[in-house]
Amino acid sequence: MLIQSLLAIALTSAFIAGTRTLRESAKPGPDLARDARRTPWATAVLFVVIATLSVIQILDPALLLLLCRDASLIAAGEWWRLATSVLVQDGGVAGGSFNLLSLLLVGGVAEFLWGTRRWICIVVVGVLLAQTVARTWQPNGAGNSMINFSLAGAVCIACLARCQIRPALVAAFLALGAAGLLCLLRDIHGAAAACGAATGLVFIELDRYRQRQRLARQK
Repeated sequence: MLIQSLLAIALTSAFIAGTRTLRESAKPGPDLARDARRTPWATAVLFVVIATLSVIQILDPALLLLLCRDASLIAAGEWWRLATSVLVQDGGVAGGSFNLLSLLLVGGVAEFLWGTRRWICIVVVGVLLAQTVARTWQPNGAGNSMINFSLAGAVCIACLARCQIRPALVAAFLALGAAGLLCLLRDIHGAAAACGAATGLVFIELDRYRQRQRLARQK
């Protein structure tokens, strides 16, 4: 129950922080995506892919065994499971529905804040690093929640770097705090959020460096 509560707090708080940041940032600065108001097509495409596989999985449960994360099989050479395990669900219809809804909400906000290319980078880096941790903490499993938490971590970093509204900042800290507790509990969702936050920090610092360079050339 504790872990489930922390999962809900982290995702909900990240979504609130992200939406408040978007409202405040009608014209995003250089540390946010320049195409912030475009359609989040990457989120939409990934949602359709995972939703389709989820329906197929209901009709043919063997698909889960074929694509899920299994540390022993990965060690035997089936490395593709590191990627495919986020495309199927191990939480049944209820868990899969929650994961897909979270992807739409948190993923859409993250893509508005960071832009499509960086959204993809956050997902790839977050999943690969978190999957490495998962082989020790939770060697068997599946679900796109790892993607959701990677994006949630990056959303919180964007909020802390850009937003000045106290409720949004509180929500971002609350989400990161919940993710930190998940890490202490050796839950892979906390690790995914940490990876997403770290990737977001890299982008923030890169943008600030480029801005300093532009200012220096203008002098």
